[in-house]
Amino acid sequence: MQLEWRAGRIAKLESQWRQLRLPEAEGMTQPRALALNLICRAHDEADAGRIAQQLWDLGPHHPARVFLIAPGDAAVRVCVAAHPGGSEMVSLCGLPERMPSIVAPLLACDLPVLLLWRAGDPSGNGEFMAWASLSGRILVDAHRLHLPAARLTQLAQSMPGNTTIGDLTWTRLTPWRHLVCQGLEGELANPASIEAVTVSAGGIGDPADSGGSLAATMMAGWMAQKLQWQSGERTREGLRLNRPQGAPVLLRFEPASSHECLLKHIIIEGGSPRTVVAIEHRGPHIGITIRQGEAVVGEWTGTSAGDMLLRGEAATLSEELSIHRADRLFQLALERGLALMAGWEAAAA
Repeated sequence: MQLEWRAGRIAKLESQWRQLRLPEAEGMTQPRALALNLICRAHDEADAGRIAQQLWDLGPHHPARVFLIAPGDAAVRVCVAAHPGGSEMVSLCGLPERMPSIVAPLLACDLPVLLLWRAGDPSGNGEFMAWASLSGRILVDAHRLHLPAARLTQLAQSMPGNTTIGDLTWTRLTPWRHLVCQGLEGELANPASIEAVTVSAGGIGDPADSGGSLAATMMAGWMAQKLQWQSGERTREGLRLNRPQGAPVLLRFEPASSHECLLKHIIIEGGSPRTVVAIEHRGPHIGITIRQGEAVVGEWTGTSAGDMLLRGEAATLSEELSIHRADRLFQLALERGLALMAGWEAAAA
């Protein structure tokens, strides 16, 4: 079902949504079952247009009262839409500083509020903090906003009350985490058998790139959290991290050219016989190769990298909209990864 906007009025939103929900055949309103309020602060009108259809398509799976906000002139332009089996939406274009006070009384008071922020670096942004005060959960895209891990952590710590931060960069790493779990079978099923891990991504070691290593930071932090690796000795080779059982594991970060799919490769080594699990890009695809000695004992190539890894915004948003509370795993991965990256940078210095 294609999104079609109609001219709207703020004072008449409820009645306009109700009329738009009237099924053409039955002539009666279907019951609503909205799950949340979703505020999307777009970068500009063009950005609002790009995200609108995706939010509309998500409606049948994640029905919401959607407020699509774009900066504009003093006269607020209002458009409405409603999906009979999905979301009810309003597009508001006006002075950014006025929008929070306009939206606040329109929120469904019995539903949680999620803010999707797409309007640049939120650090020190007064409008962002005004929206944050209305929201229980906030989603940013730290990779595309060029927010390094340290600034993302500071942003999370600055949130008012019980408001929490989530990041779509982390969500795009879900396929990578799935493949790592699949690769850690057989000889490497015992975490104590892992001897070395190498993570390659754009931005590592490049001070000019303020956010390119965020994916590597969170990926390494997730592995360290799950496998209980603790800080250890800093060497020229990398970080030798202590763990509950076995000798220390060597963690290395390798620079790579910036890649839209965030990571270039992850290589895990160890076991007896010697096993190497390589998750890497092969042209437009991602694949896993498992070697024991010189022999290839397992190989798989998946779908295109764009579909599998970066994924469209609708796919990443759908995953995040399924989370109705603070994402503790993301928070732990970011915290642990930030500590690991600090140790790596200190060792390199």
